[in-house]
Amino acid sequence: TRVQGDWSSDVCSSDLMWFTLARCDHGVGRITPDGTITYYGSGAEAFLMTTGAGGSLWFLGSGIATAGFDQVTTSGQIISVSQTRVGFGAVDALAAGPGGNMWFTVDKYPAHFAIGRITPSGTITQFSQGFTARDTLAGIAKGPDGNMWFTDQESKQIGRASCRERV
Repeated sequence: TRVQGDWSSDVCSSDLMWFTLARCDHGVGRITPDGTITYYGSGAEAFLMTTGAGGSLWFLGSGIATAGFDQVTTSGQIISVSQTRVGFGAVDALAAGPGGNMWFTVDKYPAHFAIGRITPSGTITQFSQGFTARDTLAGIAKGPDGNMWFTDQESKQIGRASCRERV
């Protein structure tokens, strides 16, 4: 089964397959094994869907550079976690971390780049110490040591972000 019309940018699995929809205001959709598609409107484009704590699916709403963080429950309820726009750069990756927090990489910031964390209640913290304008942060994932690991494409390095307030 193919989603017709607007293109999908991410696919995520929980009880069923979920996907984000860019270039429209539907936001997210869900497809069943028999091919039935249901759309859930978030009122914005959606990007970077991933599974968070408790099975909720997190995604970015609106344009990437001005994105807010949202969730969709497996029953289709969309929850706005943070209306605070991520105005300090473009979010390139989003991943679940310890304590129910979501972590993300920030790229294209005029002065420096950062690793960010958003709590389930919507508090955003960025960690930019040690990054320069030459860094190009991309992917991020929780490692087996409980820390967040990320890639820097420009320097061709992998970095570790301690989940204790420091990168």
